[in-house]
Amino acid sequence: MTKRLAIVPARGGSKRLPNKNIREFCGKPMIAHILEAARQSELFETIHVSTDDEKIGNVVTELGFLPDFIRPPELATDFIPIMPVMKYVAETYKQLGDEFDQIWLLMTCAPLIMPQDLCEAALKMDAHKGANPIMGVAPYPAPVEWAFDLADDGMLIPAEPGKFSIRSQDLGVKYYDAGSFAGFPSQHVLYSDGAGSDCDFVAHILPSERVVDIDNEDDWRLAEAIFRGKRTSLNDACNTRYWQALKKMVSLSDGKGLILRSLRVEDVTQSYADGINDPDVKQFLTHPRNNPQTVESSRAYALSCEQDDHGILFGVFWHENHIGNIRLHDIAYNLGEAFVGIAMFDKSVWGQGLGHRSLKMVVEFALSILGLKVLRAGIADANIASQRVFEKAGFKLEPGTERESPEGPSAIWVQLL
Repeated sequence: MTKRLAIVPARGGSKRLPNKNIREFCGKPMIAHILEAARQSELFETIHVSTDDEKIGNVVTELGFLPDFIRPPELATDFIPIMPVMKYVAETYKQLGDEFDQIWLLMTCAPLIMPQDLCEAALKMDAHKGANPIMGVAPYPAPVEWAFDLADDGMLIPAEPGKFSIRSQDLGVKYYDAGSFAGFPSQHVLYSDGAGSDCDFVAHILPSERVVDIDNEDDWRLAEAIFRGKRTSLNDACNTRYWQALKKMVSLSDGKGLILRSLRVEDVTQSYADGINDPDVKQFLTHPRNNPQTVESSRAYALSCEQDDHGILFGVFWHENHIGNIRLHDIAYNLGEAFVGIAMFDKSVWGQGLGHRSLKMVVEFALSILGLKVLRAGIADANIASQRVFEKAGFKLEPGTERESPEGPSAIWVQLL
C-alpha cells in the first residue's frame, strides 16, 4: 500500500493578504479547508503543516493537526523556493525513522479543492507506477499567444506579434500550475537540487471553478463566492468525475494471472451470456433466473453499471479469460457502507479458489481507495458455495439477519473492514 506524506506549507508574514493562511474563509480558517480535504481523502499516512509561525501552529493544532516540528527561520524567508522546504520536512521525518513512497504538496490557499480531486490524482499517479510527479493544472482562459505586456505609458505590447489574428482553436490549449497541489515520488524530493525541476509532470486537469489564485482581496471574494454558491453542486460533480476517472483506470492484479478491472460493454460476448444462462449459475442470480439473458441485455446491464455513480462492476479475468464478475454497488459514503455480489460463470475454474481471491482484492480496493467500513452481501441459504467464498474472504454472518424473501430463504452477510 502506498505510503504518502502531505506537506501543507504555511509560512507566517504574508504581505499582500496579512494572516491569509488562518484568516476566516467561509466560517473556518483558510488552512482548515485543505487540511480537511486531505484528511477526508484518506490518502495520507501523515499530514504535516510546515510553519515557522506560533499563531499558525496554535490554529492548526486546535484543528487536530499538531506539527511534529517547526520550520527553521532560514527556510521561512520571502525568497525561499518550496522544494527546499519539502526536502527539509522529508529529511527530518527520515531522521525520525519515518519514510514515505510519495510526498505531496498541498497549498494552503486552495479551499475549493475536494477530497475526490486528490483521490483522482493519486489514482492517475499510481497508474504511472508512481514514477512521475503529478501536478494540478488548469487551462489558460485564453491562448497564451495572445498575451500583451503593458508599457509604462499604458500601451499594450504583444508578447508574440502576429499571433493575435490566429483563431484560438488553431493555437491549442495551454495549461498552468493551478497552485493547488502536486505529488512527488519521495526520491524526487530527497535528492532535489535547488528549486527542483518543472519537467516530467503528469497533468491532473482541474475544472476552472476549482481554481482561484488568491493573491488579493478580489481573488478572496471570488473564491468565497464560488465556495458558497457551488459547494453542493461541486460535491456532486466531484463524485461523478471521481467515478468516471476511477472506472477508466482501476485495475487490480494479484501478479499470478488474476486481473480485475471495470467491465466494458465490449467485454460482453455470447460466451458471457451463455455462462450467465447456465442453470447452475443463474439459479442464485435474481434477474437472470427468471429472464434468460442475451448479448444485448447483458451489454445493457454492463452499460448501466458503467453509468452508475455509486457502484462498479468488476470483470474477473483469469489469464485474459473472462470468468466472472464482482459488483460493488449501492455505495453510501456517508455511512461508509456498500453491497457486494459475485458471479463466477465459467464453471471450468470452479474449485480453484479464484472466487475468494478475487473477492479479497475487491475488499482491499474498498478499504484502501474508497475508505469504506462495512460491506454486505445477500446470499441464499442454499448457495453453500458462495457462502464459503465469502467466508474465505473474511465475511461473517451477521446474527439475526436471516430472513425469508420472495425468492426464497436468504441471509445477509457482513464484513467489517
